[in-house]
Amino acid sequence: MKELEHLHVELSGSNLIEASAGTGKTYAIACLYLRHLIEKELTPDQILVVTFTEAATEELRGRIRGRISEALDVFAGKHTDDPFLRGLSENVNGSGPEKAASMDLLDRAIKSFDTASIFTIHGFCLRALQDNAFESGSLFDTELITDPSTLLQQVVDDFWRMKFFGDQAPLLKAALRKGYSPDSFAAFARKLLDNPKMKILPDLGSRDRAGVHRDCLEAFEQVRKQWKECREKVVDILENDKGLSRSEKAYKLDVLPELFDGMDSFTSADNPYDLSSDFSKFCTSGILEGKKPKGAAPEHPFFDTCERLQKLVEERFLLLKWELLEFCRERLPLRKREANIRFFSDLLNDLYAALNGDTGDGLAECLRGKYRAALIDEFQDTDPVQYD
Repeated sequence: MKELEHLHVELSGSNLIEASAGTGKTYAIACLYLRHLIEKELTPDQILVVTFTEAATEELRGRIRGRISEALDVFAGKHTDDPFLRGLSENVNGSGPEKAASMDLLDRAIKSFDTASIFTIHGFCLRALQDNAFESGSLFDTELITDPSTLLQQVVDDFWRMKFFGDQAPLLKAALRKGYSPDSFAAFARKLLDNPKMKILPDLGSRDRAGVHRDCLEAFEQVRKQWKECREKVVDILENDKGLSRSEKAYKLDVLPELFDGMDSFTSADNPYDLSSDFSKFCTSGILEGKKPKGAAPEHPFFDTCERLQKLVEERFLLLKWELLEFCRERLPLRKREANIRFFSDLLNDLYAALNGDTGDGLAECLRGKYRAALIDEFQDTDPVQYD
């Protein structure tokens, strides 16, 4: 790693400048901007400066404009204690033109500074999509919506009705017990839909939904059969085994009758997904969790069967969330196209898709032609989509 020398750092290729807060990042950007104006003879609209908030954008715009004015004064003979401006005016790195030509370039820059390409990341994406509508496949009059929650909620509500408002809704009671609701589903989807590069694990896209349902039914039948055959033995183990803890959260004796009644009700019904909150106490993992620290966990095939059913039900609910994301990924773009609207997250995703699509090479060439240099502020906040 080299110490940054504002007058000598290469202006070609890629350079990463690491700096802590308050160490002069904005100063460095303004210095490099001045060098691009003078040494590369670029105009303000050709130098792309990207930061991450509107406030930072306005600060950068003001600081850079001020630096151009300061540089003009120094080139005109005004004294300065700024070593960078002194070195720039004296052309100490040998990369600039004659002083008169440098002053002309700075004067041209200050007069045309209103065209400066200083944006937030979203502002840059919007400009790129609008200026290259043909290459990006964007409509000119698309409305930018700052709050996507209303439209997303409508799509999630459609999914909720589709899954839970029919005659057959075996997941509903368990979903409500888990605290699921249209609002919680919308909050879940919102976190995962903004980034198209996010990899969601486990990947259940190819999992057979019907197969999981069949497995749940099969495991449920085994639980029902074994409970009928082994109820007395299981009750005896949970009531009398010396290795089990009798604490409030484990196998306290006065709460066990309610636990057994719950299993009676569950096995006498026909819904494999309607697991009670205490169902895990019949599972192998629950037995291990509920044993004494030095006690041995009791074993029985019924506990293993309950464990299998619980895992299958958990998988089915993971699949439900996967189905929600698939539904939103399909329906939300359709709703946005119908209404001719775009969210802020779409600016990034649409430009990313356009650059990686059939016309991506042409779009990239247009952007390279327009912006001859790029200065990225707060690069550590760049996510994978922004980076690409």
